Amino acid sequence: MKSLQMTSSIFALLCAVSTPAWAEDAKPADTAEAQPGQNGGDIVVTGRAGTGARTKSETSYSITSIGEEALRLQAPTSVTEALKSVPGFWVEASGGEASGNIRARGVPVDGFGSVQLLEDGIPVQHDPALGYLNADQVFRLDETIDRIEVVRGGPASLFYSNAPAGAINFIPRQVGERAEGLIKMSVGADNLYRTDIWVGAPIGDGWKAAVGGFYRSEGGVRDPGFTANRGGQVRATISKDWGNAKFSFDAKRMDDIVALYLGIPMRTYLDGKIRAVPGFDGHEGTVAGPETQLVKMIQGDGSIYKFDNSLGTQVKRTQLTSKFEIEPVDGWKISNTSRYTDTQTQRNGVFPNALQSAASLLKQNAGLLGQAPGATALQLRYVTTPNQIYDTANQNGNGLVIIGGLRGLTLPVKEFMSDTRVAHRFEMGSTTHDITLGYYFAHIDEDFSRYSSTALLDVQNNSRLLNLVAVDAAGKV
Repeated sequence: MKSLQMTSSIFALLCAVSTPAWAEDAKPADTAEAQPGQNGGDIVVTGRAGTGARTKSETSYSITSIGEEALRLQAPTSVTEALKSVPGFWVEASGGEASGNIRARGVPVDGFGSVQLLEDGIPVQHDPALGYLNADQVFRLDETIDRIEVVRGGPASLFYSNAPAGAINFIPRQVGERAEGLIKMSVGADNLYRTDIWVGAPIGDGWKAAVGGFYRSEGGVRDPGFTANRGGQVRATISKDWGNAKFSFDAKRMDDIVALYLGIPMRTYLDGKIRAVPGFDGHEGTVAGPETQLVKMIQGDGSIYKFDNSLGTQVKRTQLTSKFEIEPVDGWKISNTSRYTDTQTQRNGVFPNALQSAASLLKQNAGLLGQAPGATALQLRYVTTPNQIYDTANQNGNGLVIIGGLRGLTLPVKEFMSDTRVAHRFEMGSTTHDITLGYYFAHIDEDFSRYSSTALLDVQNNSRLLNLVAVDAAGKV
């Protein structure tokens, strides 16, 4: 058990590159009204500071915008899948809807160790690469998100902590001047059933409100023999615009379970290609299965640890976000975004630690015979069918066993983050300048506990549990 408390704060002074006054006058009058998806006319909100709006064509650093229609056509199943179209990003999502990997070109760090995951301009998790707790595990993409902005390098590390390679900002939908909404229903392979909804409307006197979220159930792309993905989230937002000031408050609750897919048994064949071993489906198979779904394991103090692999990565998260922005006088802007999160994560998985032949396993453990008087040989037998002897020559067409790890991690994290900025825009001769003072503060309180137990497994889809037993000359255990 480990308990961690961490406080982080950053103070920054930012000065924008000066712009000739005549260039300011030459900007299109409707720049601030540009809509997402219009390429150079997109309004950029990530990795910048200042009092005015800035379009993509006016931005000097590398930024990728993924709009609503692009997301809908791509239909990503996870955060990492949504970022496959970002130049310079290598993404890997074999672990399921969560627990993905992103590697930015030139920065040899996997997971989310080099990029910061943002929602509405503030981190989802201050450290996006906590042990066994990547930021994408506590974030789900749904129809409450309007678009994605990705800043690659450039000012990302200046504006956001833990972001040397870039920042990924998921920007929520905004309520317009009239009531609108959408509902999306999805049915797919692997028994996928999902519903997304978002509704927003003005509610009088400048106030606007929105509610949305999703719920889904899915067997899983690698069927473990039980419903692997189930749950969803709901969020509600209220906002008001006074002209020279804006305020919004957003509350989100997630209660979701997704499978944690881990390694599969593979080998190099004579043709030089790497494929799954005989008897295992490399495309749709998984080591986890019904026999490793619920296991009672003895702890060091004799008590029982109940390992439930059907939970996979279970996240119960409450997230509260407030945003405030005011322009007290012309040329000055004060803004603050604050977020509080209370997250309980349970992460269970069947880890295939080693693969070897059953014959070699029995040979390595021959010394154990001395612990059983009268024993003459070791055998492997199935836990659920103890009279079934494992065929060390060709069981399941491979005669292999997996030294597996049944591992459960409990990761409660509470965080508070606050980003405050004071910006001033002024003219000096023929040039216009932006100067911004910023202060970012974060406090993290994390507990960490892990339980691991070794298990012997055969090698097939949904591997079965094995016992290592000693037998006498008559074959009696």
